[in-house]
Amino acid sequence: MKANKAIGLDKISARLLRDAAWVIAPSLTYIINSSLKLGKFPSHWKCAKVTALFKQGDKMIMDNYRPTSVLPTVSKVIEKAAHIQLYAFLESHHLLVTNQFGFRRGRSTPLALTQFTDEMLTNMDNGLLNGVIFLDLKKAFDTVDHTILIHKLKTMGVSGVSLAWFQSYLTSRFQRTVIGQATSSNRRVSVGVPQGSILGPLLFSIYINDLPTCLKHTSVTLFADDTALYCSAKSSSDLQQMLNEDLASVAKWLNDHKLTLNVAKSKFMIIGSSLRLKSVGKFRLQICDEFLDKTDCYKYLGVIINETLSWGDHVDYISTKVNQPLGILRRIRHLLPIHTRELYVKSMILPLLDYSDIVWGDKHNKTLMAKVQLLQGKAAKLILDKAKYSSATEAINELDWLVLSERQRQHRLSFVFRCMHGLIDWNFNFTHLRETHPYNTRQKDDVLLPKSRCQWGQQRLTYQAIKEWNGLPVSTRNSNSLDLFMKLV
Repeated sequence: MKANKAIGLDKISARLLRDAAWVIAPSLTYIINSSLKLGKFPSHWKCAKVTALFKQGDKMIMDNYRPTSVLPTVSKVIEKAAHIQLYAFLESHHLLVTNQFGFRRGRSTPLALTQFTDEMLTNMDNGLLNGVIFLDLKKAFDTVDHTILIHKLKTMGVSGVSLAWFQSYLTSRFQRTVIGQATSSNRRVSVGVPQGSILGPLLFSIYINDLPTCLKHTSVTLFADDTALYCSAKSSSDLQQMLNEDLASVAKWLNDHKLTLNVAKSKFMIIGSSLRLKSVGKFRLQICDEFLDKTDCYKYLGVIINETLSWGDHVDYISTKVNQPLGILRRIRHLLPIHTRELYVKSMILPLLDYSDIVWGDKHNKTLMAKVQLLQGKAAKLILDKAKYSSATEAINELDWLVLSERQRQHRLSFVFRCMHGLIDWNFNFTHLRETHPYNTRQKDDVLLPKSRCQWGQQRLTYQAIKEWNGLPVSTRNSNSLDLFMKLV
């Protein structure tokens, strides 16, 4: 438990719990075990402290503030114990839908993006059009119906005292608003999973777990409440019909589950080659008697996706994001020693350049990748106080950094290694050549490349990374740990 976490209404900090663990652990253990055994969640741990954080704009307008909820620190200890048991039960019985990537071990946003974009590229490689709908739910976590959630837990096999514990955990909750020294009276919270809780995201995943069952034509990628529906077809008319049919099913599912779609923020996109996109005529999608807006680019899980998967919009977005901390470093570098400047870049800039680069990085577009590489070069020259027009390559070499194309290659190879060793919870159906024939050839340890008809198929991560993997020595591929593997590549 991090010592710097916010303190709830009980005024017990994580630091106090950690420092006094040897004294309070026996009592706390007794309370937690009694709670789980009796099926009752302690009522004193059900009240949340709500504070308003200013976002931007006029401070006199309520909508410019974001409420944050802080639960008692001790309550998170018992929640963690319950989470471990519930999550293990769900995973061991394969109860969570396959395409839910949020808050699961071995899953991540880059993995969700990889699965999504690789499927888009496969369809494009086969000459198909992709239709994608990005759904935005209004306050999804805050509008979960407790009766429906308890029923879903029961359906999944949670029963008896365990079910009673979750019912006790969800009901009779309160919150108080704190502004400065003033504290409001208690207000009952009758819907939603507790904000700021450990169990909340998992319970929400359970709540929307059966959403894919209402779909007839489309597939879905879920990351908590971030939902993308998609399908492919030869013609835009077929695509429109399939998407509208499933939107009608989604509307009914949302109504049954008392969730509300934010139609204004929900968008749809047609993804395909430039030639195929020219053939798309009038295209309208409707849900809840309202038409969805069409967009040619959309920020999904932190990456800007456009209608041709060309990544130019995302590189522009990265450039804007990176130039902000670069500007700060330019102004304050005279105050910092070199090692502090480098630490700043590694903390504030490199994560922006690295995020999900297995999805968008090095897509046979040298001009686009050179634009991103320019940002790393700027950072290196700022660290070393080099002149504006000095060599960026020399600065990067002096810092003993890898250029971005090499970092991206390492990330792709790391991805394959983790897939091969079960460190990533997704089946990409990698097949070794020795599994396809009985001959003892030199390539028997290679992985079979996915079939590709044109350049779209070759842009898939699973194609690009496997091609690089097969180029490694067999001894490197057979490394017994990820750390050793990364040293060798």
